[in-house]
Amino acid sequence: MIIVLNATPLIYVTKIGFSWIFEKLRELGVKIIVPETVYQEVVTIGKEKEFSDAIIVNEWCLWFYYLIVDWQYL
Repeated sequence: MIIVLNATPLIYVTKIGFSWIFEKLRELGVKIIVPETVYQEVVTIGKEKEFSDAIIVNEWCLWFYYLIVDWQYL
């Protein structure tokens, strides 16, 4: 199974403390894709605005090897 994450669900799941769900999905073999535009919106802009969830999402993307995809090359 493949899941493509959008910014709003990613932000709200993080804010309510359910980030563990992404780890569980990975353990079950689910491929999680974060489009580059979503990563930019959540992490890059979020860090500029000093949102704590931006740091958490960035750590997931780096630690759990979420795929960050630029859709224009597909």
